[in-house]
Amino acid sequence: MFVVGPDSAGAHPGPVCYKKGGPLAVTDANLVLGRLLPHYFPKIFGPQENEPLDKDSVIKAFKKITNEVNAHRSTQQLNIEEVAMGFIRVANEAMCRPIRALTQAKGHDTSQHALAVFGGAGGQHACAVARSLGMKTVMIHKYAGILSAFGMALADVVHEAQEPCAKNYDPDNFVYFESRLSALENECVEALMGQGFSRANIACEPFLHLRYQGTDCALMVTPLKEKMQGRQKSYCYVDFQSAFLERYKREFGFVIDDRDIVVDDIRVRGVGKSQISIEDTLPQATEEPLLETVTKVYFEEGYQDTNVYLLECLAPGHVIPGPAIIMDKLSTILIEPGCTGHITAQGDVRIEIGSLKKHIIGTELDAIQLSIFSHRFMSLAEQMGRILQRTSISTNIKERLDFSCALFGPDGGLVSNAPHIPVHLGAMQETVQYQLQVLGDSLKDGDVLLSNHPSAGGSHLPDLTVITPVFRKGVRKPVFYVASRGHHADIGGITPGSMPPHSTSIHQEGAVFLTFKLVDQGVFQEKKLIEALNAPGKIEGSSGTRNLRDNLSDLRAQVAANHKGIQLVNELIDYYTLDVVQAYMGHIQTSAKLGVQDLLREVGSRVRMKTGSSSLHAIDYMDDGSPIELNVDIDVERGTAVFDFRRQELWREYEGLPGARCSGTSSLKESPVQGARMPRLVLRVLVLFLMLFLLVPAVMMIVWLLVGLATSPVVYPLENIDVEADDLSLLAEEPAYALVEEFLESSEDSEVMRLQLASAMEEASKDIQQIVASVSDEADSAPLNIDVEEEVHLLKDIMSGTLEEHDPHRPEEASEGEAIHPSQMKPTMLQLLYVNILRCRSHGDIVLAEYIRMYRLLNAFLSNFGSFAAVQTQMLEDRIRNLEIRHQGVNREEYQSLSSMIRFEDAAGTVGDIDPVSGTILFTCLQRHLQYLSLALHAIIPLPRDEPLLHPFESAYRTVLASHHNWFVEKFYLVGLAMLPSKEQAVAHLRASQGEYVSMEDLMSSLRLVVRELDELTEATEVVLETSGVLGRIPTQVVT
Repeated sequence: MFVVGPDSAGAHPGPVCYKKGGPLAVTDANLVLGRLLPHYFPKIFGPQENEPLDKDSVIKAFKKITNEVNAHRSTQQLNIEEVAMGFIRVANEAMCRPIRALTQAKGHDTSQHALAVFGGAGGQHACAVARSLGMKTVMIHKYAGILSAFGMALADVVHEAQEPCAKNYDPDNFVYFESRLSALENECVEALMGQGFSRANIACEPFLHLRYQGTDCALMVTPLKEKMQGRQKSYCYVDFQSAFLERYKREFGFVIDDRDIVVDDIRVRGVGKSQISIEDTLPQATEEPLLETVTKVYFEEGYQDTNVYLLECLAPGHVIPGPAIIMDKLSTILIEPGCTGHITAQGDVRIEIGSLKKHIIGTELDAIQLSIFSHRFMSLAEQMGRILQRTSISTNIKERLDFSCALFGPDGGLVSNAPHIPVHLGAMQETVQYQLQVLGDSLKDGDVLLSNHPSAGGSHLPDLTVITPVFRKGVRKPVFYVASRGHHADIGGITPGSMPPHSTSIHQEGAVFLTFKLVDQGVFQEKKLIEALNAPGKIEGSSGTRNLRDNLSDLRAQVAANHKGIQLVNELIDYYTLDVVQAYMGHIQTSAKLGVQDLLREVGSRVRMKTGSSSLHAIDYMDDGSPIELNVDIDVERGTAVFDFRRQELWREYEGLPGARCSGTSSLKESPVQGARMPRLVLRVLVLFLMLFLLVPAVMMIVWLLVGLATSPVVYPLENIDVEADDLSLLAEEPAYALVEEFLESSEDSEVMRLQLASAMEEASKDIQQIVASVSDEADSAPLNIDVEEEVHLLKDIMSGTLEEHDPHRPEEASEGEAIHPSQMKPTMLQLLYVNILRCRSHGDIVLAEYIRMYRLLNAFLSNFGSFAAVQTQMLEDRIRNLEIRHQGVNREEYQSLSSMIRFEDAAGTVGDIDPVSGTILFTCLQRHLQYLSLALHAIIPLPRDEPLLHPFESAYRTVLASHHNWFVEKFYLVGLAMLPSKEQAVAHLRASQGEYVSMEDLMSSLRLVVRELDELTEATEVVLETSGVLGRIPTQVVT
């Protein structure tokens, strides 16, 4: 494949012809083809900068590269002119790509515009680039070679004044807009007059930076000034809106009728007009143009005699038919065959592009044509993306650019994918080929398909892929496919955004499309689509799409993008024929395969030189700590690789969905691991046997437990409870504490850490015993009935994050005015969490927010240390998220006083006093959790335990933990419970005191102290990490 750019040879050393040791460049190709005439150039080249352009060196360099090209050709050999012409054609096509993309982004059609050319070499490529873009006219200024410098000399002086606004564009604000525009105009006038301009030579232009409400895409627009009745001068505000709507529709293809328009900024541009005069019209020519010479120039058809003219000898009215060269001191203009040059009244050159005989090529591989088709195919996908961006409405697609567009061959194989979202690169091919396999010959012209299912090549459900098969007259099957994949902000499900982390079914994530006809033979299936997008709402706890309008608009935009791709490929087929285009689709895929093979050979050779083997090995870990081990065996001779996952700990038959596999390892050879797997029938028989073997004892155990609970419930009086560390040892079965044991085994001072952990468990036992004794002294003589086994079970649920599975235990209703004794209460941990949260919020929202922040900070900090703490941090993260969800569900205005909170407890089924043992176990659980994290930090940070830098960290940590825990036990469970003999009395008392609760101030002070201590903890931790070298692995925002 011929490659031109993107690097430039620059002015030094420059191309080969500069004789300074530079590389072959486009300038050299033009010189070889006779498009540059060396004797018209000054002698400023070579090491001493006193030599002419060196054509001989260029010919030698092209002979070398021609031999390399011919060594890989089995057909007709190329000469150096054909190779140079190939590079010129590839360069022209490369220049066309950004022109197409940028013009399309503004909503313009290149064929409806003229090509403006500047630069000394621009004129050499003007005709070819214009013809490729479908343009009919080329304009070249007479000073094109120095147009930038010429423009700077004539440029006006501009001063702009701007200020923010953030007001809606409506009549109520028009007076404000006008006053601010006038003030900014006066500022511009004063600034320009200070630079020497008179008021008569100053013009001001007003601008408003407008956007639709709810979008981020703002356009700077200016209206027309008009005189309004009763005013000497004003601005016509209808023109601002009209200008905005016109430009928005031109750039994005639509307007939004039911959205307000917001003014982001107000700006005035003042222009001081330049007094430099430009040349007047030149006199018309009275005779034929003066021919300078005739030279040989190489074109597609071969060498042709080409007339050479000097621009300074041409006059307005002269017509120069191609082929011709117009030489100037600052530039060279090539008029190709079929084109005609005209000298304008100002002495500029206008070239009319004529039609050229179609160049017929075959289906066999040609390196030059392969490069050209590569650019055309990529340009096609890029233009699809521009259309999608322009016509979509959602922020995700229009502004975040979370989309991809691609072209696929008749077999559904990827041909070109614009550089949009990398993860879509391999997966979209799987999506197209799945639809091809499922629908086959049932596809009809005018059908458009929609899919997002992971088993059909989808990535995640919000990524909706729209696929359009394309038919040609006389061909029964689709000749190619175009597709666009866009991330929709919401398609329903149990959480907004349609990406819930805790879903147990794919249908909880949103609308699912396996194979859906979005357009059926030209008819948009809006009704069926709406039903499908709202289908998730039929699932309990789930919702249909939360933004149907944006979904419909964006899907229409994807259809429009596909239509643009079809149009562009059809134009290509009309020019080159279907057989040629399909052949080069295959050649592109073959070239990509060879490129990957070359890369594997290079990597394999490099690894073999260093290690003596061409194999690579790596290991990484999943969120739950499961290792994934990979061996890559590279066959250097064949350019293939085997990716072997057989050593991973969790061996599964199913190793990823098609889209996920192809996004990571697209086009790689399949591993022979599958051949080593057991037949599926044998696996199924084994699984069935194991299920029967385990199911029968489990059912018997459940029956035995139910009978036991129904006949003799395990209930103990409070004064007989003796909680020992052995009871808490049940926690050792949890994954978090298994990890503690794991790192204790591998640590050098594991015995010290094990003793610390045992000591922490012992302290927990003492805490519970103290609380049991204290509450027993405060309570009545009647015993409190506590189901110890249930409390331990709930404690384990706290660790595993399964609180939602437990329903509240409701007590028997008490008669009005009667105090509800704690013995009647057995609340779950979930209820306790509700009550504690609400009570902490009695003086506002800040307390809970800081409490959550404390855990967020610690969790974010630890989550950056890899898989070691992954289980613990994920469990804590789930608990924090649940806490936030419940917190957000409480109306901030309604539940500000404790009396309102007690009413909330009543509605939630939590009545009366709270069982103190449940609360103590909950807090002890949190304490154990934090102490585990502290021990984990010691193992993670590579410092000895007696390192002085760790002391402030440990001190701050223990201070926060101890003061918070001790205050919680003392104030809440002793003072708090004593002050609430009954719900009714508490409500009456609080109404009289306007909802104030004195003890809440203590809680606020304590939690604020926690936050302050956490700040010191963060600083101390940062010192530790900087010293240990770990800090570089943590994102800056976490440290901040």
